[in-house]
Amino acid sequence: MSYTPLPTKEAVFMESDRECDKLAKSLKLLINGEWKVLKIDFHLPQKSNSFERYAYMVKKQIWVAFIEKGFAKIRKSYEKLSGGVAGIALQQLTGAMTFSVFMEKFNNDENRVWEFIQENRNSKFILTVSTPTIEEESEKKQLLEEYGIRDCHEYSVLDAQVYMGHRLILLAGSGPFGKPKSVRRWGHLPSYKEIREDWCAVDLGFSEFGTFWIDMSELFQYFEYVTVCQYREKWKEIRIRRNVVANTKNTE
Repeated sequence: MSYTPLPTKEAVFMESDRECDKLAKSLKLLINGEWKVLKIDFHLPQKSNSFERYAYMVKKQIWVAFIEKGFAKIRKSYEKLSGGVAGIALQQLTGAMTFSVFMEKFNNDENRVWEFIQENRNSKFILTVSTPTIEEESEKKQLLEEYGIRDCHEYSVLDAQVYMGHRLILLAGSGPFGKPKSVRRWGHLPSYKEIREDWCAVDLGFSEFGTFWIDMSELFQYFEYVTVCQYREKWKEIRIRRNVVANTKNTE
């Protein structure tokens, strides 16, 4: 009788690594000023009901989940993805210069904020706005929740239009507390129409849930700062690595 020897543990893992390498996708992120290419496999955390534990994949559109897993690999854990600011994530994704401007820098002038948003939108830069971190059970925290937006949260700026004399900003953010109160006033306006013409009913439904128009005065009242990512398609970059030695000599 002949026996087939069992494969060794090393051989099993080697074969598994080869299979993962063939199926893995590549994700390029800017980490500590240097581009790194990460291999992302198709193993994504799920709940006991087979739904995604983290980024939801509507109609199994997995690109968001892949990017999220790439950031989790950098942070060594999904749990460490909680928090952070949009500026860092946008810079790591695009490599472009990113900066934030606090509302107070505009000297409480709504006109300057509006002009700043319009100028950067005309340049086709990526824009977000952020709500401040607020103490639990505080009056301002209750005010935000009653309005329907989160504290310590980033919202994408999708559009800026003047409608019947009102300067409106179209925002998008994940998981608001229902719909913000501004929807009662501006909910009849279309949201991001120019890119939605070929979307299916499911995508349209989810886009309506996560987007809403807000008046400029409300933006100024509830949000803390604006972030600009100066990314443009077809731009090229040159990165040079250099060691800088601090001057320890007495310069007096």
